[in-house]
Amino acid sequence: MILSNNKAILELSISLKFSLFVNIKMPCKKQTMPNLKSILWISFSVFFLVNTYAQREKDTITPEKLIITKQYNPSVNDAFKIKKQPKFNDSILPKPQVLNYSILEVPVASTFTPAKGRAGGLRLTSDNLDNFNNYARVGAGNFTSILAEFFSELALNDHQRLNIGLSHFSSQGGIDEVELDDDFMTNALQLKFSSEEQDFVWDLHGGLAYNAYNYYGVPENILPIIDGELNDISQNYLSFNLGGSLAFYDAFFKNVEVDFSNFSDNFSSQENRFVLKPQVDFFIGDQRIENSFKFDYLGGEFKNESLGDYNYAFAITAYNPNIQINEERFSLKLGADFTYLSDLENSEGSFYVYPKVEGSYQITRDNLIAFGGVDGGLDQNSYQDFSNSNPFISPTFGVAPTNRQYDAFLGLKGGSYALSYNAKVSYTSSENNPFFTLNNTASTSGEAFNYRNSFGLVYDDLNTLALDVEIDYSLNNKLTVGFLANYSSYDVDQLEAAYNLPETSASVFANYKMNEKWKFGASVFFVGEREDLALQESLTSPFDELEIVTLSSFVDANLSVQYKINNQLHAFVEAKNIFGGNYERWLNYPVQDFQILGGVSFQFDW
Repeated sequence: MILSNNKAILELSISLKFSLFVNIKMPCKKQTMPNLKSILWISFSVFFLVNTYAQREKDTITPEKLIITKQYNPSVNDAFKIKKQPKFNDSILPKPQVLNYSILEVPVASTFTPAKGRAGGLRLTSDNLDNFNNYARVGAGNFTSILAEFFSELALNDHQRLNIGLSHFSSQGGIDEVELDDDFMTNALQLKFSSEEQDFVWDLHGGLAYNAYNYYGVPENILPIIDGELNDISQNYLSFNLGGSLAFYDAFFKNVEVDFSNFSDNFSSQENRFVLKPQVDFFIGDQRIENSFKFDYLGGEFKNESLGDYNYAFAITAYNPNIQINEERFSLKLGADFTYLSDLENSEGSFYVYPKVEGSYQITRDNLIAFGGVDGGLDQNSYQDFSNSNPFISPTFGVAPTNRQYDAFLGLKGGSYALSYNAKVSYTSSENNPFFTLNNTASTSGEAFNYRNSFGLVYDDLNTLALDVEIDYSLNNKLTVGFLANYSSYDVDQLEAAYNLPETSASVFANYKMNEKWKFGASVFFVGEREDLALQESLTSPFDELEIVTLSSFVDANLSVQYKINNQLHAFVEAKNIFGGNYERWLNYPVQDFQILGGVSFQFDW
């Protein structure tokens, strides 16, 4: 297409000549000069010509040729890229859905739980787990081990759900060189009802657990003396809890959690605990202030023939205000914990203040983050928590909270799509820290735990310098490898050593999905040497002395294989303590040797 000003001028010239011809050349009768009408027509034509030429001079298109050779065809690279985190107006966003998770623990087929991991975590999930809300799992193995699990999620309507969980694991024992009964059993029932309303979500939950063990760790030099006297060395733990939570989507009153639990054993010991934790948020300008409250009551009693009755009751009331400051690459959380402890049995009270400061800085854009902070708090110790850590504890110890004065930490974390890592160094100072130690007193009262075969507690101040490293790697959603390691240096005040605390521990795990049918899992736990106190002479010697005994380090390797029969039915085999050996997790308590367990799992919908 060609445009030219000369062409326009030529057309206007022809038009002007034609106009003049029409107005001037027309025949007239004896007229010596043009009339008024002709003069006006000539003036208008000249004005139109000049104005048109001026318009052409101001046109943005130059007199040069403008040639269109191809229609515009945009590419993907020309598109505007959407930001990864676009900003929205909160008023148009839907209310977030609160997700609640329920974890059903799988016990390990041995009489101990490693400090830095659980062999039960080797259980592999099914490819179609998200397609089913219910499953059942049964298995059996050597040492006459029985495993049974059931979980169901029932949708009562569009916004109400009921979760039911059942688990059982038992073993008839048979540990080499153990002459007493070493069978054990764990049972658990969990129920949860949750409802999502328009402005809030709430739930009610409860549980029941029954565990049975035996105090089989009687020293060899005592067995001949008590032969025929020791008929029952069992210990049974019964616990139940009832609680609930309420969380608002957008309100001044943020949430509240409440829980009541009762714990007892077959020696008439009782313990009750009530915990209430509300949170209230408000704004000062654009800054949100979080206010967390906690009331933690613990009360219990021990009854035994040898030491008499012992009662304890503590109430911890805490208030934790904090603010969160977020910049582009920096975040800081500032707060403090104001805590009051009431010793109700002795009518005493103490007030504590703890720092609550934590910050992070993104060093590089590829998620290398430096973090650090100072924490602290008053930790409520309970009989139930101690028995979960060591089921061979006796109901003869004193109960008291631990004053964690401060916990300062500094570290680096980050990663990519496939790799994540976290390394942290910390220094913790605690007053009244509990340590498990062997009960070295013995009596003929007939109570199952009075034959140097149980553990008590001693308290001391503890300073800990620790290094923790965690690495996770995932490749194409088929291979996942993880590594955890801890090194701790302990400094105690009065005791000779930090009893039953290992300086080193580590664990490695891996899951591999070979194809749609086969999955494999493996884990290895390492626990370093620990120290305890024990009498080295028999009961008949008047010169018995306590000596530090070192427990050897150990390695526990585990393997799991799962075969997918169909979308709902799977077969599995689990092997634990593959390297074998009756190593001692606790002094005089060897664990089961090589264990193997197999079974099937079935997923379904109602």
